Amino acid sequence: MPRIAIKAVALMVLAAAPVIVGTSHASASGLTPRAVSSGANHSCALMSNRQVYCWGMNNAGQLGNGTYVDSNVPVPVSGISTARAIGAGKDESCAVLKDHSIWCWGWGSSGQLGNGTTDASSNLPVQVLGIDNAKSVSVGNQFACSVLTTGAIKCWGFNSAGQLGDGSTSDSSEPVTVIGVSTAKSVSSNLSHSCALLTSSSVCWGTGYYGELGDSRSDASTTPVTVTGVSGVSMIAAGDYHSCAALQVGGVRCWGHNDQGQLGNGKQDGGLTPVKVSKVKGASAVSAGSMFSCATLNSGRVACWGYNFNGQTGSSTGSTMLKPNLVSKVSGVTSLSTGDAFACAIGTKHALWCWGFNFHGELGNGSYGGLTDKTANPVKVHF
Repeated sequence: MPRIAIKAVALMVLAAAPVIVGTSHASASGLTPRAVSSGANHSCALMSNRQVYCWGMNNAGQLGNGTYVDSNVPVPVSGISTARAIGAGKDESCAVLKDHSIWCWGWGSSGQLGNGTTDASSNLPVQVLGIDNAKSVSVGNQFACSVLTTGAIKCWGFNSAGQLGDGSTSDSSEPVTVIGVSTAKSVSSNLSHSCALLTSSSVCWGTGYYGELGDSRSDASTTPVTVTGVSGVSMIAAGDYHSCAALQVGGVRCWGHNDQGQLGNGKQDGGLTPVKVSKVKGASAVSAGSMFSCATLNSGRVACWGYNFNGQTGSSTGSTMLKPNLVSKVSGVTSLSTGDAFACAIGTKHALWCWGFNFHGELGNGSYGGLTDKTANPVKVHF
């Protein structure tokens, strides 16, 4: 199955210890993070002065600072000073600027940088072609999608499972239009599928082997299909092989693969249609990671569930959390994002906290301890 191949690649990457560099914390002195986006093994933060800082794995230049060296503290992305939105994916990152253009950096072999080339990588930002009206951007595994001011969505990059939503399975190094979408409010992309919140419904497209599209089938779709059995959605999130939605009434529904309890319903069997996440009430936001999920509660706290081998659900006991666990320390959360095996959240006084795996410096706190460096106890990112 696809998971086996992907995990094999991950193990190959982990076989060689990364080189970690730090940077002076004074480089971001006086700045505060306003939004955070986590990819597979790195994160980026949108700062109060509209700069973007990234940290973690940098094998493909996804930190955007002109190097290919991992960093265990945030480093500024070169040339970005007017960002309004950010997105971090597997080995790529993107930012929407004030003028509504999009710039991306990192791995580019499948055209996921959107600049008309399939160059192996770029450790500096390059402009995505043909978009001057972007509202937001979300980055998956070798592809990205953007909601435009018109309500349409455009995607670019890898397209083996139809994750570009244009009715084909052909890669594209330039943005293509997602078929049938004209009222999009947001889009979320992950491993090989995307989900979007529309004015009156929710849709997903791409790989669907585990039911992650939520349309009662276990099959891929090259065009958007409507998520069944869920309404009144306030936010939608795509994970590796599952998806979740926060509802306007405060609950959370998830669907798709559930081998590690990532659907949060106390079970480990999959769901082709949305199921209710246990014990979550008053959720204002949701984020789906590799095999776990997290939600921001109206209280400002964060609850996570699913795979927990690296402490990514915030629990120090058990490798799997079948029901939500309340993460310690973090409160007043305004932005939440989950990566492959870690999570980050901006909380009270704009403090940015991360927890989980830290092999490549994903936690951004200046530490690095190799394969054993992981914590369920949130630590502050060092700006």
